[in-house]
Amino acid sequence: MTKTKGCILLFAALLLFPFGAHAANHTWNSDQPPTNVKDGDTVVISGTISGTLTVPDGATVTITGTATTANDAALKIELNIGDGATVKWNAKLTGPALYLISLSGAGVFEVIGGA
Repeated sequence: MTKTKGCILLFAALLLFPFGAHAANHTWNSDQPPTNVKDGDTVVISGTISGTLTVPDGATVTITGTATTANDAALKIELNIGDGATVKWNAKLTGPALYLISLSGAGVFEVIGGA
């Protein structure tokens, strides 16, 4: 194989099979939120949820789905949003108003839909 053909095949392979990280979908349907969210990921909520979701510095994570919070202050939902990170909320969450969501960290919480 000539050098030119080899370069063309390599270029074509990179176009067809790009490498790099792909966004993931995580499920949060209990008191155990996902622990390994990364930039571009989506967290789908369902059922009764509680716990702390930590979004790393600089990451953008979208939250979708429909869930309920427990009627207990000890079982609240906390979003710990890292510096320069953004949580895009596009989910529906029901429960006692005092126990819905607690925000911490230096990041941004952006409501883009849901309730």
